Amino acid sequence: MTYEPNMEDTRPQPAVRDTQESAREPYRAVEMTQGVVYGGVDEGRRGGCGMSALILGGFALLGLLIVALATAAGYTTGQREAAGYATATQASVITDQINRIPQDVAARNMALLGARLQFLATLTPGIPEVQTFSLTATALADELRATPTPTLTPTLAASATTAAPTAATPETQATLPPESAFDTSALLAQAETAVDSGQWADAIALLDAIGGIDPDFQTATVRNLLLRALNSYAAQLYNSYAPGNPGRLAEAIVLTDRAEQIGTLADGLAFERNAAQLYLDARRAIGLDPFTAIRAYERLYNQGGQGRYFAEAQQELFNQYVALGDAQVQINEHCPAVGYYQSALNYLSSGGVSAKLRTSTDLCAVATPVPLPGTNLAPLDLTPIAPIGVPGT
Repeated sequence: MTYEPNMEDTRPQPAVRDTQESAREPYRAVEMTQGVVYGGVDEGRRGGCGMSALILGGFALLGLLIVALATAAGYTTGQREAAGYATATQASVITDQINRIPQDVAARNMALLGARLQFLATLTPGIPEVQTFSLTATALADELRATPTPTLTPTLAASATTAAPTAATPETQATLPPESAFDTSALLAQAETAVDSGQWADAIALLDAIGGIDPDFQTATVRNLLLRALNSYAAQLYNSYAPGNPGRLAEAIVLTDRAEQIGTLADGLAFERNAAQLYLDARRAIGLDPFTAIRAYERLYNQGGQGRYFAEAQQELFNQYVALGDAQVQINEHCPAVGYYQSALNYLSSGGVSAKLRTSTDLCAVATPVPLPGTNLAPLDLTPIAPIGVPGT
């Protein structure tokens, strides 16, 4: 039972017997303690902690959701970029293989020709040139294994008459031989010989063909040979650069990317790739935006050491600044031209540019400032002011 205190009731009150305790011990009375309020709110049942935990849990779940979404977005972007790089690399490989097929036909190298065609035939989507080159390969194979002409007999006429309808049938489309017709061990031996002799392009073509015919054939050996060929061929193509001529830098970058995908790059190859990319970006900017070209060539010029592109970058920076100065002179803006000519002379010395700098400096010193459009000022009143008390004229 509960006890409701009454401040106005001063009569003695009987001892309060707790109902639960009375049920167990009916003869023990529970004495009330002065200053204690009975029948109030149980302290152990107060709310608030559960709600706080629920809110914190909600925030934690929201944070996990944000992290998961960011991770998924990053993964999707990476997959898209990787697919783009893979497509570009595959297109470069296909083009290289197609360009080498006529050389194999001219050399009558059926092993290498068949390996290339087999590799191209396994790609998806199909390569249209495969059908044309398959007919050529079939004709070459028939020519190489041609048998001696049989001796004519009296029954030749009858045989020719019998076979005449067959000659009129449509030409049968050539098909590639089955995969079992290619000796992957022989192709691997040719690839090893090509690697040892420094024939990197042929080695890469043979190793790619082996991977297309049987991806599980001596994967470690094929991978190591391919990595060596890609690194060496890329380094060779970087050396094809000459001042003013990019050579085959774009192909070297593609080969470097392929080598990085399957293993470790050779020493210095990563630096060569970055420098070549900067050089190609700078060349594309020439004639489009001189300021963009200057920024790109400055990055190339400021690379560590005087690399293969340093001299051309220095010359192009000089040319771009001189062109900007000449453009300012043509519109009689000699003061900006002074800065451009001075920047050009910071890279290379030139008597002609030094003369242009002196001329622009002299003209800038005596130039009359021209107000910008919309800032025309009222003419100044040059009439002298009369003294106080003297009427003005």
